[in-house]
Amino acid sequence: MSAALTEVRSIDTHPRFARGFARGLAPAVAPAESQTRYRSLDALRGVAALVVVFHHSMMTLPMWSAVVRQGVHNSYLTLILGTPPLDVLWAGDAAVKVFFALSGFVLALMFLRPNPPGYAAFAVKRICRIYLPYIAVVAIAMLLMTATAPHQTPELSEWFNASWNHGVSWPLILDHALMLGQSQYNFVDNPIWSLVHEMRYSLIFPMIMWVVLRMGWRPLVAGSLGLSLAAMGALSHAGENWALDSLQYAFLFVTGATLAKYRVEITAWYRNLPPLLRIAIGATSLLLLSTHGLAHAGIRLVRALASVAPHIGAVLLLICVLGSKRAQAVLEMKPCLWAGRVSYSLYLSHVVLLLTLVSVLHRFVSIYVILFALPPLALAVAGALYKVLEEPAIALGRRLEKRIEAA
Repeated sequence: MSAALTEVRSIDTHPRFARGFARGLAPAVAPAESQTRYRSLDALRGVAALVVVFHHSMMTLPMWSAVVRQGVHNSYLTLILGTPPLDVLWAGDAAVKVFFALSGFVLALMFLRPNPPGYAAFAVKRICRIYLPYIAVVAIAMLLMTATAPHQTPELSEWFNASWNHGVSWPLILDHALMLGQSQYNFVDNPIWSLVHEMRYSLIFPMIMWVVLRMGWRPLVAGSLGLSLAAMGALSHAGENWALDSLQYAFLFVTGATLAKYRVEITAWYRNLPPLLRIAIGATSLLLLSTHGLAHAGIRLVRALASVAPHIGAVLLLICVLGSKRAQAVLEMKPCLWAGRVSYSLYLSHVVLLLTLVSVLHRFVSIYVILFALPPLALAVAGALYKVLEEPAIALGRRLEKRIEAA
């Protein structure tokens, strides 16, 4: 998930850089000059994080887990809320794709400044921002898992019971410490699978920007989409493969960076469209994001399109937020901005909180009471973690960045 939006609140772009990637590569294409605040994108990340919270709350119940994992609908309610367009309200996987596109956009802004960071400063800052809160929450989760596991709750879903039902081992610790992302060890804090991809792309992002700055938008979009489609196809035959697993998200990071490069032109283009066409683009973005409900369709072509559509929907949604003043006005309301600020902590900790509450309280309290209480409690915990973990990590990253840049 992106944790960069809180670092970049306003950006001054310049027709040319003083420095390029690795201090010696001047960009071939210069961004248009502007000064813009992207608080609405920060808030969008908060909304997406809440969608992930709703997703995991519903996945705790067998009837909703069956919708996501097997495409089985046991009632009219699951049929209505588990298929497009309403399943966008709890489309956790689609929300992660929005995170990745946002990350590509916001990380690109750092390299579109008059004085972009060198690789070492950039990498250290990203490690502090992503890894330090991550490893702290994982350590807490392992302690809580040790205190409560093993446990089985037969009336809850298979997805829920697959978590916290194993002991802590050295291979488990090593996998999390090195962010290897091996699926057999992803039972401590399920959402962190996306942070593995986030870190991998962060470490190679200066090289991605080197390419983005030297190519037009058409080859960038087409090339990254082709790379993602090829990786998806290879994964369906090769099984688990860490490189292919990350490559399937190349379109989101590269296109997000491309949107940042052409953000002034894209915003002007979108605002010059007829109102009905703008509405149609926004509705299409949400419809495409909701197609995860078709992932188990009987027709193979529909399944294939459902796996690709959310990628395109995430990019279209980004364009809509960049260009729509009304969407920005809604997203820049104080509750949305606050949710955006704590979204990384919310994403990191909500499943840990869910597992803890169920483990401790389920014998005494109805599961529905716990699930309804989860979103507000998760927001409260996220606010505390932001103060205790995120702010010190951000401050440390900035201090180290300055020292490296000065050296």
